[in-house]
Amino acid sequence: MKHPACHLFILGSFLLGFAGASSSAAEPSPTPALVAGADAPAIEHEWIHLERYKPTYFLIGKPDTKVQISFKAELLKGADLYLGYTQLMLWDLFRESSPFTDVNYNPELFYRISTGPARGYIFDLGFFEHESNGQDGENSRGWNRSYIRVSKNYRYGQSTIAGWSLKFWVVTHLEATNPDLPNYRGLYEVQLILSSFLAPVLDVDDVLFRLYPGGHSRVNPFEGGQELTLRGKYSARKLLLPVAFQIFHGYAESLLHYSDEYWGVRIGLSF
Repeated sequence: MKHPACHLFILGSFLLGFAGASSSAAEPSPTPALVAGADAPAIEHEWIHLERYKPTYFLIGKPDTKVQISFKAELLKGADLYLGYTQLMLWDLFRESSPFTDVNYNPELFYRISTGPARGYIFDLGFFEHESNGQDGENSRGWNRSYIRVSKNYRYGQSTIAGWSLKFWVVTHLEATNPDLPNYRGLYEVQLILSSFLAPVLDVDDVLFRLYPGGHSRVNPFEGGQELTLRGKYSARKLLLPVAFQIFHGYAESLLHYSDEYWGVRIGLSF
């Protein structure tokens, strides 16, 4: 039985894909929204303003299909107060009835402070971040956090961009079914990105490395999770969407089986 989240994915993919298509004509190599502090192409309407936030992709591989959509919206124009939303879906696509094995819902509210172009640091104060899988009973998983995130991008030459993001959080609530979740998701997350280093050969090219710690100390970088994502699109534009390849190792890629360690290797399209 297919999960209702599939409909949200289709809608989100269309909206974010439209944003990317709209922006590509004006800016062939846009700054990617992979490091969360980076500004990104937006969807403008008199009543809606959506921006890309975390990576959005559809990836097929082992141990399952992985789908993620993500966007952010400024609640009041010019107030720098944002609502972010990310939805991660692990989909057993090739099994009979194609069930979603886990769906994680991740809304958040944060305030952004930018130091301006001279220094280029971006500070996000996360007042509230919730993540849960929407299930009940023994399969229920969830936690709440407050965080501070610091991001910075560096430009080299005409197109190459390198960036980093460092996010620290305080856990404010844990579900009774996952009291040890921070032992697998840690207390911080690091992201590193290199983008547009093969322009103009490739229209889109970036490499994103994401790491979060774990262990009893909750800060051991070797006991959490590591994720490497590569995206590319040939500048001849025969392929409308960038191809994405991702390798994951560790724990807590999603919430349901957060204490299981495994490797994930997937390939697909990003939006």
